[in-house]
Order: sequence, then structure tokens, then C-alpha cells
Amino acid sequence: MEKKIDCTEEWIAHYQDPVESKRRKTVLYNKLSKLGVFDLSLDAVILDHCCGNLETLELLYEYGYRNLYGIDQTLFKPDHNVAKVSKGDVKKLPFPSEMFDAVLNIHAMHHLGDLPDVAIVLDEIRRVLKPEAKFLMIDFCPRFRLKLIFALFKIRVLSFTRYMRHYGKQLLAEWDIIHRFLDNYPFIRKMLAIQYKDESVVFDNWHFFIKCTKA
Repeated sequence: MEKKIDCTEEWIAHYQDPVESKRRKTVLYNKLSKLGVFDLSLDAVILDHCCGNLETLELLYEYGYRNLYGIDQTLFKPDHNVAKVSKGDVKKLPFPSEMFDAVLNIHAMHHLGDLPDVAIVLDEIRRVLKPEAKFLMIDFCPRFRLKLIFALFKIRVLSFTRYMRHYGKQLLAEWDIIHRFLDNYPFIRKMLAIQYKDESVVFDNWHFFIKCTKA
């Protein structure tokens, strides 16, 4: 995977919007808490897989985590002091086997292609996890309400605040890949069930929170 799939100029513009970035960070603590990230010990070695704007890594740093790593195919913040961040192919992680106590994938798996690509990504993630380590993921949940809200955004029914307009534009820009991901969701869950033990999943209105332990 030489280039992040579906990362268009329009998508990047929405993603880097400073107001939207600030909004994401204000809700990120609750999301990571629901995912169990803050149950990890402060000396845990953590990889943010597809680290993007470093929002997750910055928050973890604020809460005392120091053994932080990130990888993405685009480095949006090359100048920082919160983590060791690499630019690279997430299908070929530049880390030794069994290096990490936890790998996080936050709102990113739906960008990583069809099932063959996702299978390679999941294999690489499992390779770099220590025994009994955690794989923690957040992404869109396969529920009818998500398809309904997409339809409402498409006819501009919900675009009555700045945030709703922004979210609607991003959802419309990503819908083809989100729809593909939702179709693949049952197969991704089956792959995780084979590779991990103690898998659990929690849903909110729009997302799932998957917690897995490496067998």
C-alpha cells in the first residue's frame, strides 16, 4: 500500500481543519476510556497505527505515557515531541516482532482497503504485539442509522450548524469507503476472533469499540 487509500485533497482539508481537530480532541478522552486505553500501565509501549494528526498520541502524552510510537503514510505534524513517529507503509511495519504492549487503530481501518489489504494489516499488527498484548480499535459500526444519517446529509437536511456541515462533508467524501468497510465488517470480526482471545465489542450511536488480547 504505497499511498493511503482515498486520502483526497478534500478529505485532507476537512481532516486538518483546526476547529474540527480541536473538537475531536475534546471527545477523544471519553472514546479512549471506553476503549480501555487508560487501563494500560504508564510504562506500556504503545503504537498508534495510522496516527494522523497525532491527536491520540498527544493526549496519551498529556496523561503520562512516554513509550509512544506512531506510523502513518502521511505525516501531518512532522515537528513534535510526544512520540517516535515513522512515515511508512502500514502493511509493512518497521518494527520488530513482539515489540508493543498495545496497538491502537482509531477511526482508520476503513481507509485501508478491501479485505485482502485489511488481512495483511491485521497480520502485521498481530506480529508486532507481545503475547497477551492488546489490539484496540474504533471505527464506524454497521448500523442502519449510519446509512440513514448519510441519506439525510446527502439532501442537506442536517446541515444547520458548522459542526454538522463539516461532519456531513466528511461523511459524504468518505461514504464509498465507509460503505465498503461496513460490508466487510462481519469478515473482519471473524478474522479477529481467529487471531485473538477475549475479544469484546461495545457500540455507541455511530461507532464500535473493539478490544482484543493476543492469544
